[in-house]
Order: sequence, then structure tokens, then C-alpha cells
Amino acid sequence: GGAADSPAHTVTTGNHHAVVASHLVKLRGTCRDGQRTDEPAPTITAGGLHVGEVQTTLAVDEYDEQRAQLVLAFLRKYCGEDCTGLVTIGGVVYRIVDIGMRMLQPHELYRAQGFPEWYIIDQDYRGKKYAKDKQVARCGNAVPPPFAEALVRANLPELCVSKEEQAA
Repeated sequence: GGAADSPAHTVTTGNHHAVVASHLVKLRGTCRDGQRTDEPAPTITAGGLHVGEVQTTLAVDEYDEQRAQLVLAFLRKYCGEDCTGLVTIGGVVYRIVDIGMRMLQPHELYRAQGFPEWYIIDQDYRGKKYAKDKQVARCGNAVPPPFAEALVRANLPELCVSKEEQAA
């Protein structure tokens, strides 16, 4: 895949160019329509496995017709018999040719909570590796850095010095 604002790779007879629309789904029985991926993530708890990503692949042509028919049957079952499996974006009509779902990985959950990319989540201070379920549990129990920073700045402003002030 490539970025939407980058030129496409060489177009061949294979079906490897499509638009993918993505959103998050909360798996607690309360999510009716998902949420955009540019909105804050829902609460991540120590139990984990409550946030998934749904990707919908849209194509104009050059797609697997058999797979697209399976997707259409699924959509008609859950959205009604009148569902066409077509969406229009910017005046272009796309066919929904695939729908996939996966659970968010620990590093994605931490990033959604505001932890920096370099934050170590897979081992303890001695280098002992954490299993995936332990990584998720620790994310659910963690105080995200932006929250911790806001609390310290609000309660101890006299100890908070910006880098510019420190250099002067």
C-alpha cells in the first residue's frame, strides 16, 4: 500500500490498488456505528481486547468478484436486502470488495493513549519480556504521559520549567 497523497505504483493487471476506509469499534456490546480513527481512543482497560480496527476495502474495478459477492451477501444479511454494496466518495462510485477486522496490537494501544513511539512496553527494567496480554494489561492500568504532565503542571507549576527558560 501507499499513502493516499502519493503517486500510485505501476499499475499492472493484478488487483492491488484500492481505497481502504478504516474505523475503530468498541467491543463491549455498546458500539453501534464505530468511531473515526482521528478521534481519541476509548478507554483501554487491563482486561484488553476491547478495541478493534475495521477496514473496508473499496474498488472501482480490478477486484475479486467472488470475494465481493461474499461481502455483498454479508451486507444484505445485516444491512437489509436493498443494500447495493456501493458507496460514492467525491463523485466516484466504489464497490465494497472486502471487510476485515483485527484487534489493535499493544504498540497501537499505547500510541492511542499518548505514549511516545520510543516508550518500552514489551519488557521490564531488567529486560524480562512481557507476553502480549501483559503488555495490554499494563496499558490499561497506565497513566498516559499527557495526563501525568497535565497533573504535574497544574499542581507543581513552580517545578515546571520549559527548555527555553532553562537555556536562558
